[in-house]
Formats: sequence, structure tokens, C-alpha cells
Amino acid sequence: MNRSKSITKLAFSFHSWLGLISGVFLLLLGLSGSALVFLEEIDHAINAELLKVKPSGKILFLDALYRKIGHEHPNVAGIAWLNPDAVTNEAYEFRLYQNDGKISTYDLGMVSINPYSGKTLREGNLKDLNPSFMHWIFQFHWSFQLGIPGLLLATVFGITMLLSTITGLIIYRKHVWKVLSFKEKMKWNNWRTISSGLHRIVGVWALAFNVVIFFTGFWMNKFSLDPAYWKKQTVSTPINTLSSQNIDEMLSNAKKNMPDLILKKFTYPPSPERISRQVVQ
Repeated sequence: MNRSKSITKLAFSFHSWLGLISGVFLLLLGLSGSALVFLEEIDHAINAELLKVKPSGKILFLDALYRKIGHEHPNVAGIAWLNPDAVTNEAYEFRLYQNDGKISTYDLGMVSINPYSGKTLREGNLKDLNPSFMHWIFQFHWSFQLGIPGLLLATVFGITMLLSTITGLIIYRKHVWKVLSFKEKMKWNNWRTISSGLHRIVGVWALAFNVVIFFTGFWMNKFSLDPAYWKKQTVSTPINTLSSQNIDEMLSNAKKNMPDLILKKFTYPPSPERISRQVVQ
């Protein structure tokens, strides 16, 4: 019994400190992540006049847009077409993966283009609120706008939250079934008992959700723990030569070989040596 109490006390201590250390940052991650669920909808609502285009003639070839972006951003490490499902009056959205050789910046950029005229409607780095507040939030969610150290910080907080979930399970292990079977009763004596009861009930119900959310967040960012990745970020991206292959032909061949393909994102090759395509089926 004493040993059980000691383990619970130790778990409570860890649980409290983990919450105090990472609580504010996790709140920011939660709020920004919630907003990102509706990134496209919010961004288009805020910038409706800018991102709505007037259909005029034929849509330009993807290869032409790829080469336009590549020539205007010669040091880009990757170009991703974000909205292949865009309707006829929507601008095409592209994310630019860049590397300025500084670990203090997580160097992402964006370009919005009129697919009929090829006119650039907006462009810039995601570390700036302009050109897009929502895309700024996207980069904030990944790295707190602190560059590679911020990316590592977000990864570490994924681990701390997993530990917080485990220690919480140890503390409230006797209450889990009571909460899930609605037999756990709230004590309304004072603010302390109320907050404790809410924390216990909400924590138990959110247990599986938290494990999935924070483990997947850690897993997506685990490359930030690799020293080789940090070293790579200190070398600026070289000038691209662009692909010798026609982008439209590549996409056409992909659709021909995969008739049921549903294109959600397309990553253009910045050079012949780095040909890559990313699709979601």
C-alpha cells in the first residue's frame, strides 16, 4: 500500500511539473492546430477578393507555373501545389520549401498564382504575417516561429505530454472506469474540488485522444532530433536547375497508371536529382 502511494505521489509530482513547464506552449499548439483544421476556409474568407480569379481562356500548364516559380525562386528546395482540387475561380496555392542556412528560421514560403494569366497574386515567407496570417499560424504550429530550435521544442513537448498522460493515468487509475461509466461524482465544495474533478473527468475522457494527438505530433517532428538534419540546415539551398521532365506529362502518367488517384497535394521536383511526387489516395 505504501509503495502504491509513493508511486502515485511521484507520478503526481511529475504530472504537475510537466503541466507547468509545457502548459502554455501546449495551449498555443492546441489553438493554432484547431485553426489549421480550417486553414483553407479561413484564409479564403479573409482574402476572398485576392484569391478569387475570373476564368478567362484556358488554364496554364502546370509545367509553365512550375518553371515560373523555379526561375523567380532559384534557391527553392521544393515546390508543393497545395490545392489540386481548386475550382475554376480559385487561385493556385504553392508552398515553397527553402533553406537560408540559418537554424534560427524555419524557412517556408508561399505563392498564390492566377492559373489563367500566370500573375502572382501574393508571395512571401511564412515567418511574416504578410502575405497570409493563416499560413503564418501554420509555421507557428510547427516551430513557434523559432526556427529549427522551435521545431525541436514542439517535438519535446509532444514527449512531455505523452509522459503527462501516462502519469495522469497512474494518478487516476482507480477513477478511470468510474468516469467512463458515469459513476464519478463531482464535488462542488470549492474551486479546488471543482477544478480537480473537472481535470480528472476531462482527462480520462481525453486520454486516448491525447495519446494519438501528441504521439503523432512527436512522430511528424522526430527528424528534428537528428543531428544530421541540423547540420544540413546550415547549408543554403543551391541554385536549382529544374526538372528536364514535363510536369504535366508526369502527372498524366501517374493518373493513367492509377485510375482511382485522388490528388490532394503535388510536390514538384526542384531539380532532376530530386524528383518527388506526393499524392494522397
